[in-house]
Amino acid sequence: MSTSTSSSSSSSTTTTSSSSSRSIGILGCGSLGEFLIRNILSNPSLNLTLAFAWNRSPNRLDLLIQQGLIPASARCDDLSTCSRFNADIIIEVCHPDVTKEWGSKLLLHSDFVCGSPTALADDAIFSKLIECVTDPKININNKGLYIPSGALWGAIDLRKLSQRKSLAFLEITMKKHPLSLKLEGELGSKLATFIASGSKPGIECILYEGPVRQLCPLAPNNVNTMAAAAIAAYDTLGFDGVQCRLIADFGLDAHIITIDARGPTRLGQDGLSNAQPFRVFTERYNPAAPGAVTGSATYLSFLSSIVETGGKGRGIFMC
Repeated sequence: MSTSTSSSSSSSTTTTSSSSSRSIGILGCGSLGEFLIRNILSNPSLNLTLAFAWNRSPNRLDLLIQQGLIPASARCDDLSTCSRFNADIIIEVCHPDVTKEWGSKLLLHSDFVCGSPTALADDAIFSKLIECVTDPKININNKGLYIPSGALWGAIDLRKLSQRKSLAFLEITMKKHPLSLKLEGELGSKLATFIASGSKPGIECILYEGPVRQLCPLAPNNVNTMAAAAIAAYDTLGFDGVQCRLIADFGLDAHIITIDARGPTRLGQDGLSNAQPFRVFTERYNPAAPGAVTGSATYLSFLSSIVETGGKGRGIFMC
């Protein structure tokens, strides 16, 4: 696929004033979705309002309405009719299958934030969404697809490097407590064996090592950071070129993410020898209790992304 994504530009000149209020639709009312709803409703300075909330399990909506968190008028039970709520931005924070099934439809009337970018490791889905946000015949309302940085430190910088063809290597390593991982297929079996072994804290188990694309369907809820990196680096590396490692360790009380980014090797001043390439190495320590899928710092990162989201017109944007 040759179409590139963008962090700061679009074919449309539509913009959204930071002082104008924007209405938000939330897909997924788990811990992250509830956090976003509470902040939208309790913090007027964000200039955000709740248009609607939807959840895969209606019982969760029942509970939140009973608790008084969600107004009954904001309840959505059928995404095929959610356009009636006139949401400026719709945010998915539940499961990649929702983006796969509904992303292209929701983009017809609202900016869409894909909080589960592992969905885009499916190239057919990614191609469909790119067509939806770049083809003016389809995207008549100038809507955009937004990828939140989440736990990806330096997402915008990686995007800039990739756009300028200055990103030659990118590797993401993620370390988590094994109870914080929800894996499928062969990786699920490997994780179960490691948990049953009663391994001592500090002993690492490398569950996966290789391209991001193959890992995403096996860990759809755990490696959105890696998927976001692949999208940020799409012009140069993408899902097949970005490398990753997923590691479990009983001794962890945080999600630890290291990013190793390097530029291309260039000729030295003598025109013969190779100069050392540009390199950035970061480590992010995100406190998380065993069993927590999302680290505590990522909640605020998502909220900040929402504040910066919407109104940029056609295209795909990191936020």
